[in-house]
Amino acid sequence: MQQQYRRKAVSSFVRRKRFSLFMLVGSSVPVALTLIASTVFILPRLGSRAAAVNGDCTLIVPSNPLSAQGLATPYQLVATHTANGPCNESNRAQAAFVQSAVIDPATGQISIYNPLVIDQGTQPAAAPVVAQLPANGVVALWFGSNGNNLTLQSTKGSLIQSRCVNGGNGSIFGQFAY
Repeated sequence: MQQQYRRKAVSSFVRRKRFSLFMLVGSSVPVALTLIASTVFILPRLGSRAAAVNGDCTLIVPSNPLSAQGLATPYQLVATHTANGPCNESNRAQAAFVQSAVIDPATGQISIYNPLVIDQGTQPAAAPVVAQLPANGVVALWFGSNGNNLTLQSTKGSLIQSRCVNGGNGSIFGQFAY
């Protein structure tokens, strides 16, 4: 009787130690999910010490911006407050754009022109194309930015010449001007 009891005890002990693939998979999946979640959500926040991107940039409007030569002159992007860091056209969080519509009053045709925006102090990779403006054509300009605030800066009275509106009563619009 003792031997039978021992055999049962030994056999049940052996059964408990049997390797189970389901047990291995069942315990490894939560561990893998925990590692993935910590890698994706927690580690980037712990290791990121990058400086914040300057969201306040200024666009320098060239002289005579509504003329063919003014449309072909690159607009320059610069930081509004240099202490907050630089502004770069290649940075998607700061990039600015200028768009122009030219209306030919004789035909009613509307043409779109996108003047070039470059970082201040740089040269364009290729010479900008000079737009062909119709006689008595009406030119409109729009400005925008992916940053927080876009301020327009005049060159030789360019904002007054082109009637550009940057805001009102000492307050800028934000990401948009016209």
